[in-house]
Amino acid sequence: MNKQVIKSTFPLGFRTPKGKWLAYSGSWYRNAHFFESNNLKVHYTEALAAPQLKNHSPMSGVVYSLFVLYKANKRRLDTDNYTTVHKKFFHDAMVKHKIIDDDDTDHAPLQISVYGGIDKENPRVDIYVTQDLEKIIKLMRENLWTTN
Repeated sequence: MNKQVIKSTFPLGFRTPKGKWLAYSGSWYRNAHFFESNNLKVHYTEALAAPQLKNHSPMSGVVYSLFVLYKANKRRLDTDNYTTVHKKFFHDAMVKHKIIDDDDTDHAPLQISVYGGIDKENPRVDIYVTQDLEKIIKLMRENLWTTN
């Protein structure tokens, strides 16, 4: 069976109309006011995720996800600090737009985060979602940055 792979790309943060930089990171999310975090999630879901999901068919059953972080420079970043907010927002967007049934442990039991390297021109998180576990493992190996 040929199972689709959804690939989406998201920036590491968002600049508000007033010019404030809001990183999609656990550190920001932990300290954010509810109103601010909710507005950012709405923006993420409707302005960023919806256009990338609109041409994909629903996936019924179990899905596996890979989150690949590309940073802008050699500055230290915690991969999970950035990918955790993308995990929450993107999976919730997929449920809202009826791509997946739910994002609970029965439907999304594996969510892998890896560091993909430096991309000065386009720091981002690439997200892959599929029902094919072997494909997620292959994508993880292809996108994992190593010093070897």
